[in-house]
Amino acid sequence: MSADLKKSSSNGSEKSLINEEQQAKISEIRRLIGPLPEKLAIYCSDAAIARYLRARNWNVKKATKMLKETLKWRAEYKPEEIRWEEVAHEAETGKIYRSNYIDKHGRTVLVMRPSCQNSKSTKGQIRYLVYCMENAILNLPADQEQMVWLIDFNGFNLSHISLKVTRETAHVLQEHYPERLGVAILYNPPKFFEPFWTVIILIFVFYVLFFQEIKLSLRFLRMSLKIAQMIIYAQDFADLKRFRSEEILLRFSALWLFFSVVIVRASAFAAIIFIYSLYG
Repeated sequence: MSADLKKSSSNGSEKSLINEEQQAKISEIRRLIGPLPEKLAIYCSDAAIARYLRARNWNVKKATKMLKETLKWRAEYKPEEIRWEEVAHEAETGKIYRSNYIDKHGRTVLVMRPSCQNSKSTKGQIRYLVYCMENAILNLPADQEQMVWLIDFNGFNLSHISLKVTRETAHVLQEHYPERLGVAILYNPPKFFEPFWTVIILIFVFYVLFFQEIKLSLRFLRMSLKIAQMIIYAQDFADLKRFRSEEILLRFSALWLFFSVVIVRASAFAAIIFIYSLYG
């Protein structure tokens, strides 16, 4: 059974979130895609097309291109035909597996342990990742489209990183599984993850200070908040028990709004003083 077949007939709560304009875009993409064999048509439900539109900021042209590439990939790669016997050797160390518990929203939890890598085959690792993604999607409840990733970094070091595998993993997940990740919890992450938020803050300040373009600033703010909502740091299991994505999102929202208001107002005040010094 394919991952989206289960979803194609169960869009209840999702449809209520789609307005008339968005529904028109979904219909337009379906027209542009054209007739499809039944095997691929199940991946073009309203909910599926809406995910691609959200991933491309509701741009019909970009979302259509993205979906067409996924349909081509599915026709060639055949992820729904991967069987356990084919990838069992990749699973021996438990580097990726679907947990037997769910989060408070009923979402499937996919556990990833990078330090348990047991293969050097890029093809084998990606095929196992795709198998796990398809399995996790199949086990989502009818009212959920997204899953949780719990990434356990215990024992992890730089020797476990393969740039080729990382690049291919990012490509497959971003291009063929858009809007499937609800939140990623990084458990005991290595120290080199810490500068991540510093970079985001510096880029945001640069945009606001030098461009002072409100739409651009708000767009970057929304993107940053989305990242903040999706990535949670946890140093111990107590952190995991206290985890509440809404609370963390609220804190980041307050932080970003504070930065934007203070910097924009400070820039405006500096400009007034400069103009006054010239003509005053």
